[in-house]
Amino acid sequence: MDPPPHAPAAPRSDGSTSAPAPVQELCLGLRQAGVSCPQATIGSTPSCSHPVPEMAQLTELHPGNYLFYDLQQTLLGSCHLEEVAIRVLTRVIGHYPHRNQLLVDCGWAALSLHGRDQVPMGCAAIEGHPQLRLVGLTQEHGQVEAIDGQLDFERFPLGSVLALIPFHACATAAMHPVYYVHAMGKVVELWHPVRGWVLHPHRGHATTLGCCAHAKVLCLHRGLAPMPRPSTCAGVLHPLRDSAPTPRLCSHAGVLHPC
Repeated sequence: MDPPPHAPAAPRSDGSTSAPAPVQELCLGLRQAGVSCPQATIGSTPSCSHPVPEMAQLTELHPGNYLFYDLQQTLLGSCHLEEVAIRVLTRVIGHYPHRNQLLVDCGWAALSLHGRDQVPMGCAAIEGHPQLRLVGLTQEHGQVEAIDGQLDFERFPLGSVLALIPFHACATAAMHPVYYVHAMGKVVELWHPVRGWVLHPHRGHATTLGCCAHAKVLCLHRGLAPMPRPSTCAGVLHPLRDSAPTPRLCSHAGVLHPC
């Protein structure tokens, strides 16, 4: 019943969107045929970003990307670049003048490869440095070069921090077990995302065997003692529950955070 994920709503002549219309027409047809239709929902972020009065007749909106926005949504017209509310911080860890490149400690495991074929920004834009672009990603490292001309390496000493604006916030956010919420240059909150897609048991089973979306390993979610599992971020073990948070060094951002 919903449009494809991240798909833009159909434009109208006045620049607004008409996404609710097909769903409302279908619901009306079902009700006229005697079929109960108590719920009428639509995505997506582009539709929610350009609301129309017809949306008041819907039961629910579920715009998955609306929380953060990203480069993809700027291309769809959902938002402006300054409205994107997600960043991945990375440090400069190498200078390669012979390649005219910087090496940073952010790879696809912290960012994802979504958008790599998009010109000119690729997988991410570098905030405040429109003259730079991310040109290559391995699992833990990225290569940055100048769009035109020679890099000024003195502007980016080793240890300096760059803020990357992801092409696809959903894919990037799924890579991290905690989000640092900041205001005025200070971290004010930590948000821990809910992970899941657990396989529900049949009635009478004592445990739920599920796949952890973050670590991609099988784990038991109830009925047994906590089972340690590997963290794909830092390669350390931590319990699923019933113990104090384990501080560790995140290999992506180089900062301490609880598992």
